[in-house]
Amino acid sequence: FRRIGAERGLTSALELTESLELTGTFDAEGERILHGAVSEAADVGLGGPQFERAEGLLRKAAATRGLTEALAGTGPGAPERLHAALEAAAAEDVGAELQRVARIRLRRLPVVPAPAAAMAPLAARKRTAAELMAVAAAALATAEGGDTQRLEQLRAEKRKAVECEDFDAAAKLRKLELQLVERLRGRGEA
Repeated sequence: FRRIGAERGLTSALELTESLELTGTFDAEGERILHGAVSEAADVGLGGPQFERAEGLLRKAAATRGLTEALAGTGPGAPERLHAALEAAAAEDVGAELQRVARIRLRRLPVVPAPAAAMAPLAARKRTAAELMAVAAAALATAEGGDTQRLEQLRAEKRKAVECEDFDAAAKLRKLELQLVERLRGRGEA
């Protein structure tokens, strides 16, 4: 009977959690209820997709809470805590808007030396931005396809820079784009 009770409790807790998430009111109390149901289910050896989904929701809630707390943090170590919380949030598919706010906050925090492994994603993003700039410069320099096609290439590279949230590269690409547009207008093509 305990197994049946645990299964029903888990089902009810999942339904409650999903409705709370849907209304944006999932909080510590909802997390506590779900955690209790998951613990009971684990105690009786309950598994399966429903149990895994509940554990996933708990991990996501913990990552969201961790990111929210890290965003509020200040002082020594704040950038490292925020970076770690952001990585955990990305792994658990925490809301994109909260992650975006965290990335903006990270850029505004004072720069402190960080372990190379923690900076790898940022370095990869910057390398991508550098590659975007190289492709854009090549697009301007090459004679293939004409200026109209090069303009479209520049705009595509600028969109990629914005997607990578490298706004410095996007601004440089925008300047190149404007130069090319002026050149086209001078020839009456734009």
